[in-house]
Amino acid sequence: MDYKKNLKYFQSNDKHFYIGICILVVGAILFSCTMLGLWFIPYQYYLSFIIAAAGACIAFIPRSMRSNSSDLDFAVAQATAKYEEEAAKKIGIENMLLRTLRPVTTGAYVFDENVLVRRAKGDRKVRTSLYCATALLFTEAGIYTAQKKISLIEDSTTENIDRFIYDDIDGVSVETEEKTLADGSKITSAFIVITSSGKEAARIPTVKKYDIDILCDDINHTLKTFKK
Repeated sequence: MDYKKNLKYFQSNDKHFYIGICILVVGAILFSCTMLGLWFIPYQYYLSFIIAAAGACIAFIPRSMRSNSSDLDFAVAQATAKYEEEAAKKIGIENMLLRTLRPVTTGAYVFDENVLVRRAKGDRKVRTSLYCATALLFTEAGIYTAQKKISLIEDSTTENIDRFIYDDIDGVSVETEEKTLADGSKITSAFIVITSSGKEAARIPTVKKYDIDILCDDINHTLKTFKK
């Protein structure tokens, strides 16, 4: 993972791009005029190339020196690939996992820990400098959660493991909450919430989608099966 390029992604803006494009257009206009035989300044033919090249450099070179949104998503995918298998081995329960409810890794970008934030113009998705991945592992006794928070701008990863006994769990559900960003725009974050004894025992960042709703339904069904 290229942390420096990722940091530039969050810290940079696109002013240089628009300035460079304007300069590039000026060079293109001069070149077109030259081809049409319209001369306004000395050495117009050569200057048009120089101006256009300068505009292209200003517009595109800074972009090539920073990550883009796809680079961040790819870095996250690599950092979380087969995390559920890795977590099961680390805990030592790979031979205790249920066959009826397979391990799964879910996650989302984190917004509440003084992170850097940027909204991509292409897909309008908001990404931050911190990603949280959680592996949910299911045994006959309960649920293990292995969670790691991955910084995308520095070499820093924190991890913690929790265990929840089925008899202690009230239920599992998906909750959403709305956040207001620094620019005034609003986003909706989703969480898998495990409740125990009437209180919230775990709040797991995720992405609100149909698969997550099905997962929660499957977990609640498993609770009924294994609760004593």
